[in-house]
Amino acid sequence: MHGAADGPETPAEAVRALLVGASETAAARVRQLLARSAAMRFALTDTDDLERLLARPEAPRFDVVLLCLAPSDPSAVARARAAAPALPLVALADEGEESAALRALQSGAHGYVVADELSTRSLVAAIATAL
Repeated sequence: MHGAADGPETPAEAVRALLVGASETAAARVRQLLARSAAMRFALTDTDDLERLLARPEAPRFDVVLLCLAPSDPSAVARARAAAPALPLVALADEGEESAALRALQSGAHGYVVADELSTRSLVAAIATAL
């Protein structure tokens, strides 16, 4: 777990988002895009191991999962849905991987954004729709 965007204290009205499987560069970009949102406030936590984080007895609560899709891991959505079945899931796909994003929808994701379309507006819209 790499921390929250709003510091140690999370405002009650902030959407608690969990970013899974992002590189440091991708996590920084998502954090920056969410911080720019005027429509919603976000507290972002990122992890490489969703199952392990949520299995901890003191696991934090989240409102939405943002899952970075990796072409080498086609079962990521199914594992994320199994680990957090009650949480809405938004898939984040690499540029040119829209087919992977569409497969994520078929596997239970509530929305997706492809990297070449990633902006504050597209990311916040996908999250708001999933919620």
